[in-house]
Amino acid sequence: MGRAPGSARSAQLPLSPLQLYEVSATMARGPGSALRFAITYVDARGKPQEWYPTWQLPAAVRSSAQPLSPRAQAYVQGFVLPPGASQARLLLRLDPAQQPQLARYSRWELTALRIEALQSVRCCQRLGADRVPAGDFEGPPEDGMPLGWQQPGRTPDDRLQLVTSNDPARGHVLQAAGRGKYLASSAQVPVTRGQAYRLSLQARGRGQIQLVVHALSRELPMQQRVTNGRTPHSFDLQTSQWTELSAIWFAEEAHIAAAQPVIVLLPQTELEVDAIELRPLE
Repeated sequence: MGRAPGSARSAQLPLSPLQLYEVSATMARGPGSALRFAITYVDARGKPQEWYPTWQLPAAVRSSAQPLSPRAQAYVQGFVLPPGASQARLLLRLDPAQQPQLARYSRWELTALRIEALQSVRCCQRLGADRVPAGDFEGPPEDGMPLGWQQPGRTPDDRLQLVTSNDPARGHVLQAAGRGKYLASSAQVPVTRGQAYRLSLQARGRGQIQLVVHALSRELPMQQRVTNGRTPHSFDLQTSQWTELSAIWFAEEAHIAAAQPVIVLLPQTELEVDAIELRPLE
């Protein structure tokens, strides 16, 4: 890529939806250099989207918090274009270091770039069994949360409320009001690389709900995130009726072994959620 700040966009790439690709490159960076490596595309609704990788080493997991090495190092990551996507292109950008004393060292060396097709991805005709063990919130509560779920970073005054629904057939639901809330599964769901999944839930109320899945490696006791960067699936909700929200997610990442469903709740007045599921989608 060179030393001078700048950007480059490729011609349209011959990439097909529902195909697992392995993106690999050898890269090195100067101290403080801000790099952007993205594959842009247009989704089935005609909306521009971007994918940017959390780079992994070919034979080992790499923490997403680490910057690229200042010495040449090989990196890999997986990528799947969703159904109906088109006009895929590669976008590369080098910005100067934010610290003035490091600006002279801005550098991005990129060689041996390859995008290799590994396998086709079966989607989206048949749903398999739910993989989330406690998505109905009917397990015994633990510290005010249903068993199997956590709310990282919460304060005593900023927690989700586990309440009994006024619909007797529904049982318990989680209720959010006030500030935004972050709900994460405390169980890591085993997944298979190259498989499509559907993350879904039932919701009602007024506000925005974001559906996210974090990809995790198999290392224990602390699994590492190998998540690719994608925009969360966001839904604006304005209804008193229970409504199903769902999004397709691909287990595309290198070294992926498990998934962690995450729900972001941004209430306008109040939101209620129930029946969170993650199912294989073939």
